[in-house]
Amino acid sequence: MAAPDIETLNAMSAGELAALLAPGSPDRAAAIRLAAEAGHAEAQAALGQMLLDGEEVPQDRGAALRWFHKAAEQGHVMAINMIGRCFDLGRVPRGLARTR
Repeated sequence: MAAPDIETLNAMSAGELAALLAPGSPDRAAAIRLAAEAGHAEAQAALGQMLLDGEEVPQDRGAALRWFHKAAEQGHVMAINMIGRCFDLGRVPRGLARTR
């Protein structure tokens, strides 16, 4: 099955969506990216985590931080925490971390 478009995602039942977003689903990363691009904070935070860890997508810490910021702007608590953790653990790309 090809990754669904945003209308299909929005029309899915909770069970169908859970199955699509479950780890191991072949279309999981594409579906999460699509939902993130559509402005869903939970998907933005999930995509940020996937990018940070290099899980199912190539690792890109700068993109991860940008997705965490998008989710944080919507009040997503885990994303707010992850921004702080990225800086705390030094998982921020060069040029983004401030020097003293």
